[in-house]
Amino acid sequence: MATDISKIRNVGFAGHGGVGKTSLVEGILFAAGAVNRLGKVDDGTTTTDFDPDEIKRKISLGTSVAFCDWKGHRLNLIDTPGYGDFVADARAGLRAASAAVIVEDLDLGPHPDVRVDIRESRALAHRLLHPSNEILPGDETAAAVASLSVDLLPGWYDDWVVIENEEWHQLRLHALEAMAAHLTRRGRWAEAVIAALAAIRAEPLRESAHGALIKVFLAEGNQMEALQSFNRYRTMLQSELGIEPTAQLTGLVSNLGRRHSDP
Repeated sequence: MATDISKIRNVGFAGHGGVGKTSLVEGILFAAGAVNRLGKVDDGTTTTDFDPDEIKRKISLGTSVAFCDWKGHRLNLIDTPGYGDFVADARAGLRAASAAVIVEDLDLGPHPDVRVDIRESRALAHRLLHPSNEILPGDETAAAVASLSVDLLPGWYDDWVVIENEEWHQLRLHALEAMAAHLTRRGRWAEAVIAALAAIRAEPLRESAHGALIKVFLAEGNQMEALQSFNRYRTMLQSELGIEPTAQLTGLVSNLGRRHSDP
C-alpha cells in the first residue's frame, strides 16, 4: 500500500561527531518496531552505520537514511556525519529534511571541528564590499560563490529568522555583485559571469544583478550577449511587473541597440 505523501516526515539528525546521533536513530527505530533488536555502535550493529569503514572506525562517514512508521506517519530518519571532514555530506542530507534534531552532549560549547559558516560568509561579504579590506586568496573562488548562494535557515518563518534572513539575503546579493565587478576588473570573465548569475538566481528580478552580468559581457567585448541579457531581463520585468528597466540599466546597452537598428 502506498504511503500518503502528506504523512511523510523527513527528519535530520545533526551534531558533533561522537555525541550519539546514530545511537538515537537506532533507538527510535527499535522503539517504533522497525528493527527487532537494538544495535550498538561499539558492536558495529547499528542500522545506519553499515559501511565496513564506519563499523571499523565507529563513526559515520556519510549520510544514511532509515525509516519507521509511528502513529500513522512515515518517518524518514536522516543520520548525518558529525566530523568536519564530512560536512558537505551532512549538508546535503539536511537539505532533504523538513525538520532537524540537534544532538548534543552535556559538555556545552563549540566542538573544535565546528565552523560557524554564517560568520565566515558574512566576513567574506564584508571583505568584498569594502575596497579597503584585503581580499584573501579564497574570496573569489567557486567555493566563495557557493557560500554566498544560500539563505539562512530556509523554510523557517519565525519573526527573528525572517529579519535575519532578509539582512543576510541583501548582504550576499551585494557581495556577489561586488565579486563579479572585482573579477571583471581582473579579466576573469568566466568567474565573473558565474558570480553575477548566482546573484540573478537568488533574486531574478533584481536589476543590479542583471547589470553586473551585462557589464561583464561588455567588458569582455561580447556585445551580443550583453544585449540579449538586457532584452531577456526587460521581457521578464514587463511580464512580471509591467514596468521597464531603469534609464541607468538601459544606458548600458542603448548604443548597442541603435547600432543594431541602423540601416
